Amino acid sequence: MRTRPDALALATLAAVFAIGWMLVAPWSDVPVIDDWAYAWSVEHLLKAGRIAINDRSSIYPIVQILWGGLFARVLGFSFGALRLSTVVLSVAGCCAIYLTLRELAFDVTVSLLAALTVALYPAYFVLSFTFMTDIPFVSLSAVALYFYVSGARRDQPGRLWLGAIFAVLAFLVRQVGVVLPIAACAIAGRRTLTWSAVRRVWPPLAAGVAAVVALWFALPAVFGRLPVIDNRTAGLHFLRELSPGEYAQSNLELLLVVTFPLAPLLLCQFTRARRALALAALAAALAVAIRLTTGSIPEPLSNGQTWSLQDLAQRTNLIEGDVASSAMVTRVSSVVAIAGTALVGALIVAFGAVRRTEWRTARVLLAAGLLNLAVINVLWVYYDRYYLILLPALVYVAAAPLRDRRLRVWPAAVLLPVWAFISVTGTRDVLTTNALAAAMVRDLEAQGVRPFDIDAGYALNAWRLFVHPENLPPGADPHSDVPFVSTDESRPYRVLMIPPAGYDILRSEKLASAFWQVTDHLYVVHRQGGQ
Repeated sequence: MRTRPDALALATLAAVFAIGWMLVAPWSDVPVIDDWAYAWSVEHLLKAGRIAINDRSSIYPIVQILWGGLFARVLGFSFGALRLSTVVLSVAGCCAIYLTLRELAFDVTVSLLAALTVALYPAYFVLSFTFMTDIPFVSLSAVALYFYVSGARRDQPGRLWLGAIFAVLAFLVRQVGVVLPIAACAIAGRRTLTWSAVRRVWPPLAAGVAAVVALWFALPAVFGRLPVIDNRTAGLHFLRELSPGEYAQSNLELLLVVTFPLAPLLLCQFTRARRALALAALAAALAVAIRLTTGSIPEPLSNGQTWSLQDLAQRTNLIEGDVASSAMVTRVSSVVAIAGTALVGALIVAFGAVRRTEWRTARVLLAAGLLNLAVINVLWVYYDRYYLILLPALVYVAAAPLRDRRLRVWPAAVLLPVWAFISVTGTRDVLTTNALAAAMVRDLEAQGVRPFDIDAGYALNAWRLFVHPENLPPGADPHSDVPFVSTDESRPYRVLMIPPAGYDILRSEKLASAFWQVTDHLYVVHRQGGQ
């Protein structure tokens, strides 16, 4: 039975996103990263009354389309309405992580700090304010894992059935969710081998596995094969050509990237002097070993990821401009790399504390984490957005040393506001930057410039021209003629971060929401010599 402190903790998690909603300009009616592809499916659903998958998609996000369609039906179609649908799921995912840790006998404070670490992780936060599939998938997976864990701990088959249902829902957002019901089988033990347990425990577990396997074959048959999936499958043969060293290097970088956002929890291990000295020695040994074997320590916040030292949501990568790293970024990157190594050492030590928790029940979390890590390696998707699915397992491990409260938690209270500042300012910046780019495009079109002659960046080009080819000139093909999406050919008019040589600047706007980002202006330029 949940207590009043639990209710206040859950309200706190909801308040984080409610306050965030008021601060980040969420109603900006602009796409972010790849969410235009899924938004098109919602738009098509509302207009045609049936689900269709864009051929640039690599998944069948059926549940997300239906969920976003519900919000768009009530509020009217807009990226703001779709954004709200994601935020609601994001809150549910953080609450599920909190409740899972409470099931595993963590106290209210530690469970809340762990859930806040997820909520305020800048990559998680900014993607919560998009219509990307990352957050719906992670959140539904977290809910499924909560029901699997609570069902196993309480010996309640009804909760296992709910776990299976949410696992299938997560699968119907991203098909790599096939591992969830398989991970649930980790609850197996001596108690599950009796005839009574076979009747109570195994039917929901088997039903979950059977459902995702059946859907794996049904989705392509119902909605058609996706060219992106076929191309990726055909290209996987190159994995056989990779050396163990290349896999090791990629997984080392992955380890540094996934560990860094857990700093609010992991730094708590440094609050005891003797432990801090041991961790410092381990970090130094790791740094030396990495340097000797790879030549350099990978940077946890490298440019091009969702969260980098330059921006959030790849703003400087998806709106063109030859953006160089600032002197500050160069200086900070080495400090971040060293800090990342120390955090990796703390995570390694934290694994030793798992045995002092309800780890037999928590095996579901660990199994899900390991299976998802295997999927990342098999599909070669080494990118921080795809690592978010590891968070339920990782925050459990990172919080494990705090369970007995012999360590102080003040580092989390200090660092979480920093995470919040980066998350809110970065999210507001990317949304207002895309909104300004869209306004610049509208002004050019009002002056008589054809939509096809304007390169406004990846997301806006994809939404304006790729999924709405009616804005293309006769004979143009969206699969070969949309700049920044299907062709590298530049257009006469461009909206970008840094004006290049050979173009005249028609308009320059300061980005009011840019605080720590590497650029703070947006330009409209026209190619010299006209067309």
